[in-house]
Amino acid sequence: MSGALQTLNKISLRGDHLLFTPNQVASFFGRVSHVYVSTDTEFKRINMCSVAHPWFTKVHKDAAQMMLKQKSIEGTKALNIRPFLIDLEIDEYESQDLALAFSEKTGLIQIDFR
Repeated sequence: MSGALQTLNKISLRGDHLLFTPNQVASFFGRVSHVYVSTDTEFKRINMCSVAHPWFTKVHKDAAQMMLKQKSIEGTKALNIRPFLIDLEIDEYESQDLALAFSEKTGLIQIDFR
């Protein structure tokens, strides 16, 4: 696979939390429970990467480190993105499914809010 992003499917936004399915957790993060998160206000996008990929903080100087929280015994994990929604000027946190793209080569996850 090339380094290009591939759209894998959708991710659930419930209130101000992103919910990652057990399969997404395994594919994106493995056993790592911390992520780097940054916003791209021009494209209304959140960029994210496991902390196992330190390149992210060199490219995204405003990156914040956050912890994925265990949501279910099956392995669903949640990430509170409220501060990033504020940065993106998204006032309403309605539950919805969002497009998600992922690069296996770089570990980059992009979630669009348009």
